[in-house]
Amino acid sequence: MQLDVLLRVHSGRLRVTDACELIGLQRRQVFRLLRGLKQDGATSLLSKRRGRPSNHRPPAEVRALTLSIVRERYSEFGPSLAKEKLAEHHGCSVSRETMTAPEFCAGPTPAIGLRPCQYIGPKSAGIRRGLPHHFRKRAYCTASLSRPIFG
Repeated sequence: MQLDVLLRVHSGRLRVTDACELIGLQRRQVFRLLRGLKQDGATSLLSKRRGRPSNHRPPAEVRALTLSIVRERYSEFGPSLAKEKLAEHHGCSVSRETMTAPEFCAGPTPAIGLRPCQYIGPKSAGIRRGLPHHFRKRAYCTASLSRPIFG
């Protein structure tokens, strides 16, 4: 959306003040974006930090230690519970997002077991056509660090 608005400003079809309202930026920032667009093209609108690690990422040693503890003792736990157990028993505090990182989720982890998901209900198409209720088959969920659950 920013690119479209800035291209319209650049071609003269849109005023800068209208662009400020559409994008939600100050006039000065719109001119800064226009200058970058003229110099570097559309790539200037992307973040310069794209592809680099976060400043808040824990050190590699902490991640390696945490990974080894989780794989050894808490492989069956979800990310939140594994995080709590690390803090409680090992004094290692990491965020829940760190626990859902790909290296924590990779590798073989034993399945907790199958449990039925919540009741899904009848197919709505059958109800609309006046057909008798046809219940969907129950889906089975597995929860482990091999497949992080968000939400």
